[in-house]
Amino acid sequence: MSTEQHVQRSRNVPAVVGLAINVVAVLLQIATSALGVLVPVLAQRTAASLNEVAAVFAGVGVVVVLLHLAGGALGLVGLLTAGRTRALAGAAFGIGVVGAVVTLAGLVLPPLLGAVLSG
Repeated sequence: MSTEQHVQRSRNVPAVVGLAINVVAVLLQIATSALGVLVPVLAQRTAASLNEVAAVFAGVGVVVVLLHLAGGALGLVGLLTAGRTRALAGAAFGIGVVGAVVTLAGLVLPPLLGAVLSG
């Protein structure tokens, strides 16, 4: 292939930014999961109630959902932009949507199941 035939595609900036945001969100999600087993210890050492520590974890969960939604939205923008590479955009969109759904389920289902089982 000669240089005249080689088509240079421009970098898909929204996709790259969306993927980076999703990577940060996934790392926060992993850290939250890892620290989740330490909630009783953290509550005891900081003299905080379990509800206070749980509120911090819920706050981090909401931030993670928002980050995933932002990353997914940027991935969608990257997919809809003509003339740009689409692989990273598809990855950013997919990771963002799945991450948001999984994190939201992790925030909503445990208290909901607890209420159903205790009532």
